[in-house]
Amino acid sequence: MRGWDRGRTHLAWTRRCVPLAVLLLASLAHAQTVTLAPACGKSGDMFNIGGSGWPEPPPPCTYTFFFNGADFGVSPQPDGLYGPPNQSGAVVPMLAVGKYPVRIDLRLNDDNSLQGSASKDFCVVADTSGMLTAVASGTDGIDITYKPSCKDQCTKIMFIQIINARGTKTDNTEVLAVPSEWGFPADKDRDLGTNRAVDAVRVDRTQGRTQPYYGGDGTGLNNQTMGKSDGCNITNATMHDAPSQSDDSYPAGFTKRTLNFTTHPVCVAGDDTGKYYGTITWTWMKTKGGNPMVTVNATGTVGQQPSQAERDALTTWSDVHGFTLPMGF
Repeated sequence: MRGWDRGRTHLAWTRRCVPLAVLLLASLAHAQTVTLAPACGKSGDMFNIGGSGWPEPPPPCTYTFFFNGADFGVSPQPDGLYGPPNQSGAVVPMLAVGKYPVRIDLRLNDDNSLQGSASKDFCVVADTSGMLTAVASGTDGIDITYKPSCKDQCTKIMFIQIINARGTKTDNTEVLAVPSEWGFPADKDRDLGTNRAVDAVRVDRTQGRTQPYYGGDGTGLNNQTMGKSDGCNITNATMHDAPSQSDDSYPAGFTKRTLNFTTHPVCVAGDDTGKYYGTITWTWMKTKGGNPMVTVNATGTVGQQPSQAERDALTTWSDVHGFTLPMGF
């Protein structure tokens, strides 16, 4: 708005925020939101407060920031030429674990009238790290649990399990245990690609499944439970495995079968799609005529990524079985 500044001897441009009535009429064009990165943290942790869809009128207008309805030391941010909200703050100390709103208000400087407001929940937690653990199940099985971090953003956490199967001959030499030579359908040999080296790996999936994720065919059935995390609400991802190998399926001249597993919790739906959350390894071994034994690493490494050979195995499985990996892999 152009006006005459009576206190001066020259023309002046004065800029004002759009009045609230006008802003309300434009509500369909402005659906302001708050973004928090991350949306969880411990006492004192820093996080960024942003947003989108906010009106950007000329100044003087100011964004102000509140944690659980109170000022928490974040500097007000002028609006207008400065764009949408973008400030950093620290989690308020001594708050109990739980969900708290972070609110942004946009106010007119002249009369402090509210021009816009929006909030988003922030989760105060005791620990922001994920946890990947395993325990033996009897003498021949394993139970694996991934407790998601509150920073994970995934609606469907499942597992991809990679297997390196080996056979030991009577002369103690060790070779790759090709599936068809150990009583499994010959079609599974294709999962190995063209690599027949002793260290070759493939995706561990039951024949006939249409998805590469361990357990139920992408539906959270059988030996696995899907996990999820939105920063505040967390469900653990779990899986159970208990391999078996009958004595009469051992090829002539072989005395032992060893299965080396690498298991990865992975996001298959949500903002983190394609993200591997960690790695845990374990081994199943059975000498012909004896009982199986499982060696379990009780703690996996959160954040450890699969090797290139393991990624290649997933690509090979998907190509062979006509599966299209979600975007992000």
